[in-house]
Amino acid sequence: MTEDTVHISIIIPARNEEKRLPSTLDKLRDYASASSSNHEILVVDDGSTDRTRSIAQQYAPLVKVLLNEQNVGKGASVKKGVFAASGELIIFMDADMSVPIEFLEPMVQALDGGFDLVIGSRRTSGAAIVVHQPWLREKLGQLFNLFIRLLQLSTISDTQCGFKGFKRQAALEIFKRQTTGKFAFDIELIHIAQKHDLSIKELPVNWFNSPETKVTPLIDPFLMLLDLLKIRFNSWRGSYS
Repeated sequence: MTEDTVHISIIIPARNEEKRLPSTLDKLRDYASASSSNHEILVVDDGSTDRTRSIAQQYAPLVKVLLNEQNVGKGASVKKGVFAASGELIIFMDADMSVPIEFLEPMVQALDGGFDLVIGSRRTSGAAIVVHQPWLREKLGQLFNLFIRLLQLSTISDTQCGFKGFKRQAALEIFKRQTTGKFAFDIELIHIAQKHDLSIKELPVNWFNSPETKVTPLIDPFLMLLDLLKIRFNSWRGSYS
């Protein structure tokens, strides 16, 4: 690597995150300052109507802002960030930093150690859910995981934790096959990775639920189920080969 080589790209999809984003970017700036590696942070503003974009721009040049003029979804925003990223490692995380920053270094070490994909997990051995979701959302999540297994889309214990990292080449190969732009995109990424026999590590994390969720409990689970059926159909017809 040269001095100018970006080692780690961190992607944050953000929609109307003016309240939570400053704390997250402060922590990431401190992390990058203390690291011997070069970092870049890409905030993908997904059609925000608040000050998300202007707040992120205050952290330049470390932070670069990508703009979706309209809300296109978390999955589409992450994909946009991946193809704009320069890093040898590409990591995405939620704007609320539900997984504390101290788990970023173990993820980097696992990727540098040879894994193609590292998945933050709330359910593998050693993980802890410190602040739980509301009862209904937890039950819907359990039902969603059941459908994932019934459709044989993934064997991973926790597909939905918004903290995942990729080797660059693995990210490009996976995301160029991605078709799902909303919340179910994580399952599609993992399914593609497993179909291509990429090396995957589940990283146990601590997780703190944020009450300001962007998920609509009565609508989004139904849309996510439709996406699962779409992923199953795409896989059956060979779209991910």
